[in-house]
Amino acid sequence: MEDLYLRIEDYLDGLLPEAERAAFEAALQHDEALAEAFQLVSEARRRLTPDTQAGAQEQALKQTFAELKGKYFEAPTPPLVARQKWKLNFWLPAVAATLGLLGFVWWWLRPPLSERLYADYRNFPEAAFTNRAENSPLGKAESAFKQKDYAAAETALQTWLQQSPDDTEARFFYGLALLEQGKSEAARQVFSALFNPPNAWTPELQWYTALSFLQENRILECKAVLQNINPGKPHFDTAQQLLKALP
Repeated sequence: MEDLYLRIEDYLDGLLPEAERAAFEAALQHDEALAEAFQLVSEARRRLTPDTQAGAQEQALKQTFAELKGKYFEAPTPPLVARQKWKLNFWLPAVAATLGLLGFVWWWLRPPLSERLYADYRNFPEAAFTNRAENSPLGKAESAFKQKDYAAAETALQTWLQQSPDDTEARFFYGLALLEQGKSEAARQVFSALFNPPNAWTPELQWYTALSFLQENRILECKAVLQNINPGKPHFDTAQQLLKALP
């Protein structure tokens, strides 16, 4: 399992492949835990760099004074260097202890891997229903999806499906609204009912069924669905990436 800290370090050092770098940057936009961890690591690197430089500068300064002392003086090292050394000796352990504590807290509180991967891969298609009026249930559902108000989207789509139960697109987005609220089992029931007969929504149904298992940390079931996405179909490449990221 890839260590998230090393992943952040690799990103900051420019070591991630282009595809992984793009996925990482996309995750930063909506994964608050990842964004906080990224800020923590970035700040730690920024704060440690001056200390490292100061140590090198101190060593060079001490060497210079030693050479001057041998040539011109018998006096001890000037007080300025002693004061700099005292400051470094005082602050370095404090900074290291603080960063270590913050790192431990972040590691302890970070979300489980399944939650982080779900957040990375959950990109929903845009809800853009055709033949709908703004105040109709479909219009309200579309607006709710744009605002990421999935409870309101669920309610609006329930109303619409009572009068148009054969609207496959509406039923698919109804399943997505359930999924995003953590109603994984209910979402799978909606997706399962749409599988037969196979239709244009089948690749999407496979992908989001896999994500519903991932949301519940049911890794084996998630992998089984991902492995059934055929080459050349939508989400195949992304499914292969997710399979590699799973434990």
